[in-house]
Amino acid sequence: MDLTICVRDWRSLDVARTQFAARSVLCPDMAFGIEDRPDTVASAAYDIVWQARADHESTQQPLPPLDGNVLVTDWAAGEGATPDWTAQARTATQAYRGTIGGPGARVAASDRLAALQLHRGCSLLANGRVVVTDRLHGYVLSLLLGLPHVILGDRHGKIASTLETWTCDGLATHWARTPEQALAHARYLADGRSGGKGS
Repeated sequence: MDLTICVRDWRSLDVARTQFAARSVLCPDMAFGIEDRPDTVASAAYDIVWQARADHESTQQPLPPLDGNVLVTDWAAGEGATPDWTAQARTATQAYRGTIGGPGARVAASDRLAALQLHRGCSLLANGRVVVTDRLHGYVLSLLLGLPHVILGDRHGKIASTLETWTCDGLATHWARTPEQALAHARYLADGRSGGKGS
């Protein structure tokens, strides 16, 4: 079998080359290739959007006390969906599940669903002057959107490995080991963006 395994960080490449005989290559996460990003120029409603995952990949670190100008959210359960977005997603889902139009129609519906999810995710993150996230794609989209962000680790080390492999100094990325550190970094960045003492 002619098989090539594509992995997105050096750590995974080492594992793949150790465990499998197939050819293994390093490949950036496909999200880095997004060309048509949604327009998210609306003013931020919050100082900080804290994207905190609650699934099996979470480190389960409790959040520090947060005030009312911090939005704690995630995108896994449809957060940030407007009625119009929900209606469009329902139509695209029905088209994807239908049999009318053949395979081409399903591909188009799948692309539409992906575009809707991308728009929702970007809009959710752009609600804040600063993003705190423990999701890999929350981090990648924050980079692509030019949003100052603080990253916390996930249970499997995906974000740390991606950061070490593909990103460099000079970007708007800040790493925190604890939620308390993340909040301190984010507060400083938010003050800077609003013209406060951090500028």
